[in-house]
This record gives sequence, structure tokens and C-alpha cells, in this order.
Amino acid sequence: MFGLPYIPSGLSAMAMQVIDRPILRALTDDATVGVYQANYRLGIFMMLVVSMYDYAWRPFFFATAKESDAKDVFARVLTYLLLFMTTTGLVLTFFIDNIAMVSIFGRHIIGPSYWSGLDIVPVVLFGYVFLGVATNLSAGLYIEKKTKYLPIATFIGALVNVVVNFLLIPICGMTGAAWATFLAYLAQAAATYVLVQRVYPVRYEGARLIKIAGAATVVLALYYLIPIARWSPSFLIHAGWKVGLVVVFLLMMYAMKFFEAGEITLLRRMVAREKEPSAPAPDLPPGGNV
Repeated sequence: MFGLPYIPSGLSAMAMQVIDRPILRALTDDATVGVYQANYRLGIFMMLVVSMYDYAWRPFFFATAKESDAKDVFARVLTYLLLFMTTTGLVLTFFIDNIAMVSIFGRHIIGPSYWSGLDIVPVVLFGYVFLGVATNLSAGLYIEKKTKYLPIATFIGALVNVVVNFLLIPICGMTGAAWATFLAYLAQAAATYVLVQRVYPVRYEGARLIKIAGAATVVLALYYLIPIARWSPSFLIHAGWKVGLVVVFLLMMYAMKFFEAGEITLLRRMVAREKEPSAPAPDLPPGGNV
């Protein structure tokens, strides 16, 4: 019975991955689907992060659940996860066009004829961020052996995906399909949170999570509202602007006092340790014995 809910949950998860293509084809044309699918695949960078996290997360939360401070640990892990995934998402968003256009032996990750769809990649990337959040939140369902709730969350996500596809694709084409993916994973994460809180309540660090979301929103707004690429043909200026935005994001986190004193102290110790010169090896007498 513990594993039985994996079947409908898995089917719903698969639906969220593929249902947008047939809907997009029915409402647009094959050429649009081709461009959409080629760019959607670039979301694999974030999907790999989620997959690696999921692989490590399951054994960790089962082992940690026995500890008295397990819930505090889970809350802190979600904070770090969101910070890492958001930072990764920002870097990929800013540089995805450069990544897609890199030529290796005359070949690109996706062909030039598909570059018109690169704008959907950031939406897909941050959709996967919410999939990572849902993965973290679901720990309580496994710990309390309430996996019967898993299909509810994934079904809600799949339903949102279908409805939003039909609503937005006629208005904004493939961009609507990308936003359907984003909102589907957001809905799955929200549903998972509500369900888990009923059986395994955890006090997550809401203020810190809001700071991450707020700083990321500001930086993304700067990126899209100040189109440096239109003002200068210099790659170095473009790259410098993008790196600067990532730095601004981290500085905003620091200014909002996101990092706690213990975390800052730990980081300083790590940096100091890296700067310390290694001690010279002692002179050994003949034979190698001290």
C-alpha cells in the first residue's frame, strides 16, 4: 500500500511533462511545437539539479527524521535549496542565449532556427524550481507513511497545466505553454505544502524564503527592463552586466540580513582556511622516520 500511490502520482507527473505538446499542436502548428520542444529541453539544466537533489534527499530525510530537531533541519534545508536553485536559475536565465549559441565543431546545442523560442527557457527553469520545492516538502508524507496524498498534489498540478494551456496558448502561443508548466509546478508545490502540514507540520523559514523571492524578482526586473544588449554590441559589456546582476542579487540578500551570524562566521572561516598557506613538510631523517 505504501508504494501504490506512486502509480497515479507518476502518471500525473508524466502528464505535466508531455501534455503541453499535443495541446500546443492542436492550437498552433507543428513548427511552433518544434521550436517549443527544442527550447523546453534547455530546462534540463535545472531538472538535473532537481534529480540530483531528490536522489540525495530521500535517504537523508529518512535518517534525519529520528532526530529531535528534524523539522528544524528540514526547514533550513528548504531555505538553502531555494537559495541555490534561485541563484542557479538566475545564472542560467542571464546566460542561456550564450549557452545556446556556443558552437562546438560547427554544431550548437539547439539550431539557430530555434533561437526564437529562447524566451521560454527562464519560465521553464523557474517552474522546475517549484518542482524542487515540492520534492523537499513531500518528505513528511513519506515519513508518516501518508503517500496516498501524493497523487492529489500531482493531479492538481496536471489539472492546472491542462487548463492554463488552453487558456494561454491562444493568447501568447508557446509562451503560454511555458507559463502553464510554471504554474503547474507552483500549484503542485502549494498543494504538497497544504497536505503535508496536515500530517507532518513544519515551521518553514517564511521570512527568508520571501527575501529570496523578492531579491530574485528585483534582479529579473532589472534584466528585462534594462536591455543592455540593444545599447551595446560588446560581449564583455553584456557578460559584465549579467554577472553584476548575480552579484546584486547576493548583495541584496546580505543587505536584507538573510544570512545569519553563524552562517557568515562559517563562510569567513572557510575563506580564511583557503587563504592560509599550507604548512611546509617537516624534514625527515634518512629512512623516512621522524
